Amino acid sequence: MIAALTPAHYADMADLIRRNPWRAFRNGIFVPCSVLTDHDVLQAFDVDTEPDADLSLGAYDGKKLLGFVRALDEPDRNRIRIPLVDARRGKAFAETITELLSRILDEAEQRGRAEIVIQPMPPLASTFDLRDDEALDVLFSLGFWKDPIIAAEMRRSLKGYTISERDQERIRFLASEGITIRHAVQDDEVLLDTYFEGNLTTGWPGMTFATFVRDGPEFVVLALRGEDVIGYATFFSSTVFTELPEFGPVFVEPEYRGNGLSSVLHAVALAQIARLGRAKEIQLSCFPDKFPIYTHQGYMFRNKYLFRATLPVGHLI
Repeated sequence: MIAALTPAHYADMADLIRRNPWRAFRNGIFVPCSVLTDHDVLQAFDVDTEPDADLSLGAYDGKKLLGFVRALDEPDRNRIRIPLVDARRGKAFAETITELLSRILDEAEQRGRAEIVIQPMPPLASTFDLRDDEALDVLFSLGFWKDPIIAAEMRRSLKGYTISERDQERIRFLASEGITIRHAVQDDEVLLDTYFEGNLTTGWPGMTFATFVRDGPEFVVLALRGEDVIGYATFFSSTVFTELPEFGPVFVEPEYRGNGLSSVLHAVALAQIARLGRAKEIQLSCFPDKFPIYTHQGYMFRNKYLFRATLPVGHLI
């Protein structure tokens, strides 16, 4: 039976995701689905937004939740977005997912939407490990094949890491152009607050400031022209002192790109981690346009995941 998913079933929904035998991409790191908390799942489910009874559905066998889908209508983008969809693994898995997504497709057609996009919300970037053939086979067979975005987790060794001569030359060149690369210090809190225009809680600014506060300002690398921030690099907060730190945002203002500044920020940040001597490897995640950059810098693919997949409305399931 397909019926509206109610808050009374949210705990069952979180438990169902934890039973997924694969892994989810949470806060920039692959973790077993079994360790996801109710908070992780409910944030990604966007429980603070009033659910649309026609778009938040559960598949039930009596009172037992077999599967669910949470969808959000985005009329300004002429689409319906699905942050989360999953079902209990077993013989009925494909049938359950197909029935739930068919209902969403019917609703999209009735509302005149052009497409349905599967794209998880933070803190989950993905719940589809590319080794999860069972789930991906169902999605692709249903038609979620338009403009798929495959992202990857990559790692590189830190053994004997030092800043390369090429990056040292870049640092000297940038200095001659009036650009300074340095680690942040405690007094830079006001500088960052000004640069991020007071946004210190969300997105890349939030990630950067969290590391600044929790792990230490020295784990934020700044590029400055005079007193102005023109770029930065950092790590995911709370991973710095672990055996596998996670490299986070690297950003350079558009007018300063193309002169190796991002490579230098990356190198200086890595050197700081290497000096700690705790980690043998560092990991990061990125999209396909960055694959060549990071493979050139010594990273190797470890895991790949489905970040987004689109179903054009009108495609017959």
